[in-house]
Amino acid sequence: MCHPVPSCHRAEYLYKGECCPMCPAGTFVKKDCSEFRSTSCEPCPDGTYQEEPTGRGQCQRCRMCAAGSGLKVKAPCSRTSNTVCEADEGHFCLGPLEDFSCGASQRHRRCLPGEYIRKPGGPFADTECGTCANGSFSNGTLSLCQPHTQCEQLDKVTVAAGTSESDAECGEKTLGLESHSRRLDMNRPEGGSVFMTQCLNKVSSQQVLTPIFRMEDPPLGSRDQPEPAPERLLPLVSSRGVGEEQLLKVPLYLL
Repeated sequence: MCHPVPSCHRAEYLYKGECCPMCPAGTFVKKDCSEFRSTSCEPCPDGTYQEEPTGRGQCQRCRMCAAGSGLKVKAPCSRTSNTVCEADEGHFCLGPLEDFSCGASQRHRRCLPGEYIRKPGGPFADTECGTCANGSFSNGTLSLCQPHTQCEQLDKVTVAAGTSESDAECGEKTLGLESHSRRLDMNRPEGGSVFMTQCLNKVSSQQVLTPIFRMEDPPLGSRDQPEPAPERLLPLVSSRGVGEEQLLKVPLYLL
């Protein structure tokens, strides 16, 4: 003879043909009910939880936000709720959420030199990078590319041109013997000579004559020596300026 299965109430569970009262959230069933006693419940131990009334004999294990996984605890586990994890600093959450908790994360992308941060990464989105336009640069950490420094506008010279990754390098303008010697050497006739002497004539007890450099004439094929070319005294431009006390003696035909 078959006995009909009783229909238990929503807050009850079936045990050996009896409808037993469920244990409330945060507890588990220690002893099931019988004809003579009600259900016996106990609180969930640490590290476990039970969100709803239950007829189970144990609580569920709390979720772990594993260290080194790019996750951190947003809300700790309690007897009535599971742990809620979120993306750690510098990471964003991957995939759909489970019970409002992030199950996996990924580190934000780092923009490369020559790129700028178009949109910073957040807890649910990766970083977006953009490429610097011509004439600008970024080291990868800027939110906007910066224009290259125009050295000429600063009355300086460009030592190194700017790139998409770095700014232009500027240097101070200099003018001295080097520029004079290049100009004179370009205008020197074949077989000619260069003789340069810096004359420092100061009306004082210290008079110094310092030769800068001298390039001797090449050997001539004849004993006859050409008449020395007339010479002019030119102002010598140096870091100390131009004055009558600093002169450059150069053959006239080289000018």
